[in-house]
Amino acid sequence: MEIVAPSSFVEGRPKNTKYAYLAAIKSFLTYVYKLEDVDDLDALALKYFKECENHWEAYKDWALNALASRPPKTRSTYMIAVRLWLEENEIEFPKKYLRRLRGRLPKGSRARTLDMAPTNQQLKQIIELCNVKGKALFSFLATSGVRLGEALKLKIQDVDLTTDPPTVYVRAEYTKTGEPRVTFITPEAAEYLKLWLETRKNLKKKTKEPYQSYGLFPFTNNVAMVMWNRAVDKAGLGKRDPSTNRRIYHIHTLRKFFKSKLSTVLPEAVVAALMGHEGYLPTYRKFTVEELRNYYLKAMHTLTISQPVNTKYRELEEKLAK
Repeated sequence: MEIVAPSSFVEGRPKNTKYAYLAAIKSFLTYVYKLEDVDDLDALALKYFKECENHWEAYKDWALNALASRPPKTRSTYMIAVRLWLEENEIEFPKKYLRRLRGRLPKGSRARTLDMAPTNQQLKQIIELCNVKGKALFSFLATSGVRLGEALKLKIQDVDLTTDPPTVYVRAEYTKTGEPRVTFITPEAAEYLKLWLETRKNLKKKTKEPYQSYGLFPFTNNVAMVMWNRAVDKAGLGKRDPSTNRRIYHIHTLRKFFKSKLSTVLPEAVVAALMGHEGYLPTYRKFTVEELRNYYLKAMHTLTISQPVNTKYRELEEKLAK
């Protein structure tokens, strides 16, 4: 039997569906093989079909253990995606099996983990425990409202540190909605980013590509989350939801921090436009870049983490600039 690889399975599907289905298959296969991440999903899929003897047990075990703490909507999407992919490979489960499995999963239609946006003081504690890479990334996420996946796709040329406040151009191909947008970061976050970029120059690869086209944060989602979790634990903030055992202060709550702070000052439509919320795309197009910039300047003080940046970092910046 010819295997339908994950890349072939999602070919031609809408962008968001493609992303979700690949994430689901990756979750399934990395769980089966107890992996943290995988470089070649198609190769792992081929290995799975050659080695797996009981597809139902693999699917059931994954759903009950890896997905039990997931938000119900995500869990349902992932289970459907993997089931459709397996069906494409002529593996179909009896309806009574699926019905029994659904009965064993947690009930409810809403996300069950009670996560929280960190306070400014808590965020300060976390960021001070990071190296320059972590300081730059986490302050960037907290003050721009950019999704982690979007931030990891940005190029150096997508950020303009000469404007007031510094401007972030999120290209259409980076976004969840497929729409480009503009957002900003605070001068404080820009200070950390400048330090990181100086360090980044020393890590340049031997390539003909211009430096400005290099990735702003050239590491994986997994690396970013490990950095965040270590800093959160060191800060004594590694609390978990007792019902799901998921972190209350996970890396995605930085976006929640951005929303909660700006919402105290700005109209909801403006905050949604800066964050790229899909339901506000028509409204977003009505704002000019300068209008968004002025709104951001009005609320920027709510995003302050630990300004002024510690003297030692300013001294390091000056030393690296020489």
